[in-house]
Amino acid sequence: MSWKIVASTILACVLMQVGVAHAQVSSSDAAIAQSLFDEGRKLMAEKKYKEACPRLERSYKLDPAAGTLLNLAVCHEAVNKTATAWDEFRESVTIARRENRDERVKFAQAHVDALKDRLCTLTVKQAVQETGLEWKLDGANMGIESLGVALAIDPGTHVVEAKAPGKKPWKTEFEVHKDAETKAIEIPVLVVLPPEEVAKEKKGLSPWLFVAGGVGVVGLGMLAVGGIEALSEWNVRTNNCGIGGDPNACSQTGMDADKQARTWAIVADVGLGVGIAGTVATVLIAALGHPKSKEAPPPAKISLSPTLTPYSAGLSLGGVF
Repeated sequence: MSWKIVASTILACVLMQVGVAHAQVSSSDAAIAQSLFDEGRKLMAEKKYKEACPRLERSYKLDPAAGTLLNLAVCHEAVNKTATAWDEFRESVTIARRENRDERVKFAQAHVDALKDRLCTLTVKQAVQETGLEWKLDGANMGIESLGVALAIDPGTHVVEAKAPGKKPWKTEFEVHKDAETKAIEIPVLVVLPPEEVAKEKKGLSPWLFVAGGVGVVGLGMLAVGGIEALSEWNVRTNNCGIGGDPNACSQTGMDADKQARTWAIVADVGLGVGIAGTVATVLIAALGHPKSKEAPPPAKISLSPTLTPYSAGLSLGGVF
């Protein structure tokens, strides 16, 4: 049997297991989502919208059903999250039209139209065009294309952040309270960072960090493989030794298994040492950093080669750093 056939068989088994696990998770999620939906609807009926909305939000994340989205929009409208509700009602209209649910289309569209005139908006502009500018609204990346556009936002407190390479990050906080309130914010000229701060910002990770991490991973891999193989071979040895009551009297199969078990045990021991050394080195390099140099170091070329004989095992590390 070729390695390609073996690999394909293993991959197929893995995919089957993943599919089964996904189905189980999906079934469980659907049940939890239904319970949260029912509780959310109950709280809405009691006018407890602040408690209801988080339950409906979680339900929708677990199982994005059209009915849950529509109820969530109603709940968000009730707690005055007008922009969020408006967007959810618009999405509900699209889904209802696709499903030919005329009553839902009329209901959701009526709310879209009613909320449109209540929306608060935010328009963000730049004082000057900053190269590489990135800006966020309440932690979400907005993109340069969103500058100068009146963005619908919920009433409440919001945060705008901006940054650019070599510049000091900028942040401001503001509030909107009334329906249809508009807010305009200008990102100022960002302050240039001192040279030492720019250098620190551009400082990359030490190539030795990847070397140490790679060694640690290889070592732990050797430990896992060596341990499993050693245990397997030792079981074969146990089943083929003990002839005449002598635990060291083995058949040829038992002797071969004994030799292989000891070899794989050496591999596991070496892997343990290499894994510990690589992990410790990775932690130390990450904590201490690497020496500064005026010239960027050439890219590291690394090769890791395990060596294995019937009575010894090791790891050969080579390359250009």
